[in-house]
Amino acid sequence: MTDRPIIFSAPMIRALLEGRKTQTRRMLKCRKGVTLADFEQGEPHASGIGNWMRLDREKIQEPRFKAGDRLWVRENWRVGAWDEDDGCIAVDYCDGPRREWLEIPDDYDGEKFNRLWISTCDELSAKGIDTDKDGKYHWKPGASPCRWRPSIHMPRWASRLTLIVEGVKIERLQEISEADAVAEGIRETEAPAKDGMRHFGIDGPGGLPTARLAFFELWTAINGAESYRANPWVAAISFRVVKANIDVMKKEVP
Repeated sequence: MTDRPIIFSAPMIRALLEGRKTQTRRMLKCRKGVTLADFEQGEPHASGIGNWMRLDREKIQEPRFKAGDRLWVRENWRVGAWDEDDGCIAVDYCDGPRREWLEIPDDYDGEKFNRLWISTCDELSAKGIDTDKDGKYHWKPGASPCRWRPSIHMPRWASRLTLIVEGVKIERLQEISEADAVAEGIRETEAPAKDGMRHFGIDGPGGLPTARLAFFELWTAINGAESYRANPWVAAISFRVVKANIDVMKKEVP
């Protein structure tokens, strides 16, 4: 069993939290020594993806994920509060609720906590946010003025979602089935069906007539205009979601 980080966009985080997403697809790279340029007809695409339609299966790397692996989810986060007496941190997420109180693992001398605490105080001071007479900051839970930190910089201890890989299959992007598109987090929306047709999408009232089309629209929005037409080889990863215990407390003083 291997622990690996994996990043998801905000709509996909919501789908994970709601239990709608049990699959994800990730593009596979060429094997060592093979480049997409070897299979281009004419100039490479501006996207840099290349003409994957001419790339044979045996020239693709094997997926780095396998059944039993644990994928811990990285997402945008910020320091929600802290308790310097206990060395604990509360974490805010873009899609609540926040998680508290967390001890940073392997921080036996408190160095990691102190570093985060000092940098956060410096940040608040630079923003002109003052403490009370006892040197304490005050804000309501979930309303932290601290900056949002990119998902790529989320540490393992701050993650609230873990995915247990149950299966991996290799296929072309456009081979996704309607059922698998739904498993990717696509749902039937509440868009007005003037034509009597169903509508599918991720968020909002809009939608497309099939879950596959809605998935391709999402894929293109994330990976670029050429990414769907290129029809890349992907690893289709099936998983179950393990949520962290999240306690929303009424403590107002970090």
